[in-house]
Amino acid sequence: MILCDRDGVQKCVVPENALVYKSERYRLYRALSLDEKQSYLLRIPSDAALNGEVNSEAETLKLLKAKSDDLEEKKALVTDGPVERIHYDWLFLRLVDTFVLGEDQGYRQANLLSILDGDVADFYPLPKLKKTYFVDAKSAAWILGRFFKLQTFLDDIGVYYKFDPNQVLIEPKYHRVVYIDWTHTSDIDHYNNGKLMAKTILDWLKDNNIDHEADFRKLLTSIKDMPNDSALDGIGLHRLLYGDIYEWWGCKYYPFTYFDCASGEWKRVSDNP
Repeated sequence: MILCDRDGVQKCVVPENALVYKSERYRLYRALSLDEKQSYLLRIPSDAALNGEVNSEAETLKLLKAKSDDLEEKKALVTDGPVERIHYDWLFLRLVDTFVLGEDQGYRQANLLSILDGDVADFYPLPKLKKTYFVDAKSAAWILGRFFKLQTFLDDIGVYYKFDPNQVLIEPKYHRVVYIDWTHTSDIDHYNNGKLMAKTILDWLKDNNIDHEADFRKLLTSIKDMPNDSALDGIGLHRLLYGDIYEWWGCKYYPFTYFDCASGEWKRVSDNP
């Protein structure tokens, strides 16, 4: 099906069985560009009364991109030689388009969303992965590191949200993590995010005879159990995590390693053809 806005302008292709997430407030679909070469996510609220939330997401994503681009430009100005990008923009969705659907769709606002330098089809919802697999300590560490990097960015620019593990996409091969729901970003105690992130990883963890597994579990537990009045901000969490990880395991690429519950075997993403 080709989806059009209220003026009849074609926006994207929505394949059959494209629904990837459903809640009381919105639906999230897999979509394609009109030439079907680019994959997207498409957010549509369940009712036009919720258009404000979808519009809020659009404005937030514009802000995140602008702030990320600004930080990249500032880094380039003070860096001699080749500049390694910070790539905060790898951690949130990119707004491709926002538009209002026609009368047959109840004049609901839709956001067309993409993943920078990535294909939506290569990303997996964290809840789906957790139902089928466990991960080892090193795989868990880089995922948690991405979360803390995102929190550092948001703290720096003053954008607040509540972490929800149901709103996380992971691309295992290239160590990509993307947070996908930006419909609510204010008046929330975001300093509990680090605790929620640590608990999410701790619940997903399985030992795999790796050095310092017990130390890693201890670190996660200490973050999870931090009193609310002493919870760390993003940069504090990031430094705490990587101060230990670099000492334990260094900074070498480690392939996503998971325990397949069906087969009862450990596998690596690089083992797949």
